[in-house]
Amino acid sequence: MSEVTFTKYCSACGNGVVDSAAFCHRCGTATAQLGHLVVNVVRHKYKKTAILLSVYLGFWSWLYTFRRNYVKFTISLVVTGIGLLITLLEQFSRQEQEDACSQAIHDSLFFGVWNGDACQRYNPTNLGIVLVFAVWIWAVVDNARKPLSFFESYTSTN
Repeated sequence: MSEVTFTKYCSACGNGVVDSAAFCHRCGTATAQLGHLVVNVVRHKYKKTAILLSVYLGFWSWLYTFRRNYVKFTISLVVTGIGLLITLLEQFSRQEQEDACSQAIHDSLFFGVWNGDACQRYNPTNLGIVLVFAVWIWAVVDNARKPLSFFESYTSTN
C-alpha cells in the first residue's frame, strides 16, 4: 500500500485532508477551497404539505411542525387514545348484551323461561368515534387557518 502524505489539515479537527477533498472525511467540515461556496441553507415548512398531512393523517400532521405544536399533538394523542378506549369498551358492552339476549332466547326456547329485559336493544353513544373525528377536524382546520408566515418562519432551528 502506498502511504498518503497530507499537505493540508482540517481546521476543525486537525485530521489530514487530501488536497482534492471538499470536506474533511472525519468531521465533515468544508475545506478552505469550498469555504466560499458553503451557504447557510434555511429550510422552511410548506402550508400545503401541512394541510395534506392533516387531511390524511389527522393530528399526526402536527409532527411536521412539532416544536411549535407539541402541546396540541400531546392533547390530541391523549384524546384519541381515550376515544379509542371508549369505542372498545362500547364494543365489549355490545357483545355482552348480545350474548345475554342469545342466552335469553335459548332459555325461552328450551326451558320456557323468557327474560325480555335481556334483549333490549343496546344503543351505543359512539362517543369514542366522535372524539377521534373531532380531533381530526381540529388538525385540518388548525393547519388550514395558520398564516403562511407561520410555515415560512419555521426553520430547522425553531
